[in-house]
Amino acid sequence: MHIAPLEGHDFGAIVTGFDPAGIDDPEMRALLRRLWVDKGLVVFRGLPVDADLHVRLSHIFGTLEIHPVDSSHAGKHGELIDIRYRPEDGNIYELGGRRIANWQPWHTDLAFTVGRNRGGILRALI
Repeated sequence: MHIAPLEGHDFGAIVTGFDPAGIDDPEMRALLRRLWVDKGLVVFRGLPVDADLHVRLSHIFGTLEIHPVDSSHAGKHGELIDIRYRPEDGNIYELGGRRIANWQPWHTDLAFTVGRNRGGILRALI
């Protein structure tokens, strides 16, 4: 596994070569959690696009919340939600001369929970 700084920023790290077979190793879990706490953002490159791995990796960083809207769930995982853009839904904005879809200038995830949301893991399928 290789860890590099997020180029052009004072925060963040890029992880390449992470072997999902080692996801249950306590030392690996501790290293990844410390990396997230220290850098604030961790980008994993080259991982399979796999919902089970997404959930297992997420558990390294804390207890997961189940989204209260069942229709948002991604398959069998209540911890994952699908966020999709469909051109027929509209929501096209122009920002800095570029046309983009579903741009949100600000929002907070899990605002309806009692505790504070400390992070989120995004997995781009497309």
